[in-house]
This record gives sequence, structure tokens and C-alpha cells, in this order.
Amino acid sequence: MTLKEYRLLMKSVELAQIDKERWAHWQAFLNFAVKAEKGKGKRARPRYKNFEDFFNYKKEIKRVLNEGKSEKDEPATITRLRDYYVNKKTGGITNG
Repeated sequence: MTLKEYRLLMKSVELAQIDKERWAHWQAFLNFAVKAEKGKGKRARPRYKNFEDFFNYKKEIKRVLNEGKSEKDEPATITRLRDYYVNKKTGGITNG
């Protein structure tokens, strides 16, 4: 598996996790909505008016798919692995 394939796989895993979190948040929102009773006092209002206020799906997707991400943001182990493969392909000397 190439580094590019690995990154794509990890991105798909993160996206799948966001979908699972969205589903869990949706369930929690529905549970709250079912239990809410209208007219039980002046202060009995839900904090979130709609689901998007509760869980911002688009924001989470944008966070994972952040195209402006630089190589500075990648973990050190990935950087070392990338450098190792570059040196191996070019026949360069490695220090480890």
C-alpha cells in the first residue's frame, strides 16, 4: 500500500466515523425531541432549535477534507515514513 493509498484509506475511515457520530447525535436529538413537552412552563424550551444547531455535519466533513492542510500537520511518523520511501526510491542514504 502506498502512502497516498494509506492517506485515502484513513480519510475514508474518518468520514465513516463522522457518519456514525452524526447518526448518534441524530438519535440523541430525536430522543430529546420526543421527551420535550410543549406548554410545561415558560422556560421549558429546547436549547437546539434544529439538528444542525446540535451537530454541524458540513463543518465536520470540511474539517476532514481540509484541502489546505500542509505537510506540517502530519504526524512525525508519517513524515519519517515518507522520507524513508523517497530516499529508498532515489537510492539516498538513510539514517535509520
